[in-house]
Amino acid sequence: QLWAVTFTRGATEAFRLLEPLEAAELGAIERGQLMVMRPLLLGMLDRIDESYEALQQVAALQLPLDRFAQGILAISRATVLMMLGRYSEARQRADEARRSQEGAASIINQQWSEWSEGSVDLIQGRLQQAIVRLRLAANGVGTASSGTLLAGVVLAEALYENDQCEQAERLLRVYV
Repeated sequence: QLWAVTFTRGATEAFRLLEPLEAAELGAIERGQLMVMRPLLLGMLDRIDESYEALQQVAALQLPLDRFAQGILAISRATVLMMLGRYSEARQRADEARRSQEGAASIINQQWSEWSEGSVDLIQGRLQQAIVRLRLAANGVGTASSGTLLAGVVLAEALYENDQCEQAERLLRVYV
């Protein structure tokens, strides 16, 4: 339920569910999933420094994580590192997230990996590469998800920067 609320209703509402669960008795795998949620939610709320600290705590605990949680953790790291201007490390983490999902059907992790690297490309001025990655992330799935929305909005920014203003405007109208 916590994952579903995070990806459909957002971080603020998910935090309301997270806090009571943190005090609950859980198995190691469930505890690991829960620990991954805190830095993700903090990052989604633009509380980057707190997210970075929570990521350090998760790493120190070395809890067992399933493939989905491993990918989310890697993307959270990539996102925070990108926000901190540590672009090379952010790319490494996004690639780690993508590799952790090889052969798996985690569309969200794949989308966020492409979004993360595409965002770094955009920040670093590799506009064409950014557009390709962001299109993969935005169009990789036939249904809308938070990963599609995130990638679509950044893709619109990249299209705007590439003087494709009409396409950017159409895309933003779809997502609005």
